[in-house]
Amino acid sequence: MKIQSTIQKEALNQRINELEIIGRIAQKLTSSLSLNEVIQSIYNQVYEAIKPDLLVFYTVENDHLISAGEKPANPLFHEEAPDSKKVGQCLCGLVVMERKPIYSLNIHNDSRCTLTECKNAGIQSFAAIPILSEDDVIGVLGIGSFTTRDFSTQELFLETIADHIAIALKNARLYIIKQGITVQLAGKVAELEKTSKSLYLSEQLFKNILNSLSANIAIVDQEGIIIETNGAWRRFAEDNHIKMPPDTIGVNYLEICDLASGHSSEGASEVGQKIRDVVAGKKDIMVLEYPCHSPEERRWFYMQVTPFPEPAPRRVVIAHENITALKNVEENLKKTKLELELKTQHLQESNIALKVLLRQREQDKREYEQNVLSNLNTLVKPYLDKIKRSNQDLQQKLYLDIIETNLDQISSPALNNISSFQFKLTPQEIQVANLIREGKTTKEIAEILIVSANSVHFYRKSIRKKLGLKQKKTNLRSYLLSVS
Repeated sequence: MKIQSTIQKEALNQRINELEIIGRIAQKLTSSLSLNEVIQSIYNQVYEAIKPDLLVFYTVENDHLISAGEKPANPLFHEEAPDSKKVGQCLCGLVVMERKPIYSLNIHNDSRCTLTECKNAGIQSFAAIPILSEDDVIGVLGIGSFTTRDFSTQELFLETIADHIAIALKNARLYIIKQGITVQLAGKVAELEKTSKSLYLSEQLFKNILNSLSANIAIVDQEGIIIETNGAWRRFAEDNHIKMPPDTIGVNYLEICDLASGHSSEGASEVGQKIRDVVAGKKDIMVLEYPCHSPEERRWFYMQVTPFPEPAPRRVVIAHENITALKNVEENLKKTKLELELKTQHLQESNIALKVLLRQREQDKREYEQNVLSNLNTLVKPYLDKIKRSNQDLQQKLYLDIIETNLDQISSPALNNISSFQFKLTPQEIQVANLIREGKTTKEIAEILIVSANSVHFYRKSIRKKLGLKQKKTNLRSYLLSVS
């Protein structure tokens, strides 16, 4: 039971440690929207968490895997590794086709490993993990070890890391798309103001682009007045039954922030001030995660405020992206961590109580056995010896033999736990030793046992010899008191 408890405790501690590592990786990966910074963070955070001998990362574009480099730098690998490889080629290419991880203990004996750069670099074991965004593989994480290492034992840990990498890559790509769309939108708005001939067509194109985006988007002028919204914004307004037209065009967004009250209105005035800073050019961009719960569900959004590139007239794009799914994952991770910590604490407390009970039981057992054996040797056996030395008939001798045999059987379980010197002494010597320990003189012992003083001296010498005290100046009574 104790071994099983220890194993469970170690497993729980390992799981808690992995959850903490995943939490740190998720925080680092989502701290930037730059694609280059995200890729660099993937190398740094994953390398620190797994400590492989080789870490490579590929992005998937059409039917090719594009290399983003390796960590740590390996000249043998770098010289042979191509900048890109086809989907289906070698282990990393295969996972794109199969959409599931591939683990190889020995790539030198693995027919699926068709390229030589990893083998020539000294890699023994390898894991290829697909980075999945919905149903598409958008990247591949390759992990190598110079020695035999079974990466499949960390399958859940590695796949959870891959899920966070997928989220970070998707957010970075969305950010690039949003930046491009923002520039495009700004250019289209400027073009609409300058070119009256193409006003209608440009306005339709602009609206079609806005309406194709999943984020709730509004464009406001320098006073905070909403001058345009997209279809997602209007649908959100209708679903939440706002008390104004769903497009909210002509509404002062900044005033709504300033006057917000009631459910999910915390920090609204602060948001309004930050939007004013972007409008005024004090900030280049504003991003914010915030809750926006409804009576039917709990929701979180990612808000981004980006200015138009033209200095005048001053306008900004306000986008709200629903990130409820990501927040739910984070909350589930925290809940799982708390449950594991509580289970660990319970196991620790149970182990402590069990150890105390076992120690007390062992101590009670030893004391009981010692008392039984001591009582038999001092209170029963000496008198049996006296009876045996007296005159008895045949029947009495038979009874005495039976009693002595039965007493030996009763005391035998306790023999393993008594003091070692008791094995060495005869019943008569134990009786003399007990009287010496009580402080009796040789004369007093002789009178009590009805023997001569010379007999007592003989017993004393025999006891000292058996206890290893012969030719030593150690006081016999002091020694007996120390071992009692």
